[in-house]
Amino acid sequence: MTDSFKEIIYSACKKKYGEHPHVTVTDRIEWELGLIEKHHAEESVLLAKELTDAVHVVGEEIEFSFAFQSLMTAYLLDISFVNPMPPHYHCPHCHYFERSSAAADGVDLADRKCPSCGAEMLRDGHDLNPVFFAQQAQMTNSIMWIGTTFSGLAAVEEVLQKHTPLTPLAWTNDNGDARFSGWYLAPSDRLADHEWTR
Repeated sequence: MTDSFKEIIYSACKKKYGEHPHVTVTDRIEWELGLIEKHHAEESVLLAKELTDAVHVVGEEIEFSFAFQSLMTAYLLDISFVNPMPPHYHCPHCHYFERSSAAADGVDLADRKCPSCGAEMLRDGHDLNPVFFAQQAQMTNSIMWIGTTFSGLAAVEEVLQKHTPLTPLAWTNDNGDARFSGWYLAPSDRLADHEWTR
């Protein structure tokens, strides 16, 4: 794993959790970095970030495989809006951080003022395990699903043209409807393993 990738992740972390993130946050990041390195997924995460930024520029949304939603790194990079950390409070002003077992999901935590600065704290954390990401990485061997709108399609295509090892594949639904459903991205040497429709 490259040092620049780690720098990108920790820079994004500091923007959300302050200059000195709580150890709960940094432990989660280090755990995920280990999984990403083990499954050679650094390029996939960076590509997802690039695609997200490109689609947001044209005012559209983009979705990725559910496994990405289990990654804290994806949340920090704005690839996913789902925070997979355990339920917690976080102060957006002074960055006070506190885990809580009072609810199974962070959005269900009671409102609280920050004990440090008195500001209203954010309630977050959906408690998703990055093992989902690891399992998909093992099963699909670098195949990634992407969903976006027709309006976002041009932005996606422009980015993908710069990544020649990855091949975009689109399909229609079972009744032949021409609506765009999504793309799979796969290394070209994997295409023979599957029957795809373009």
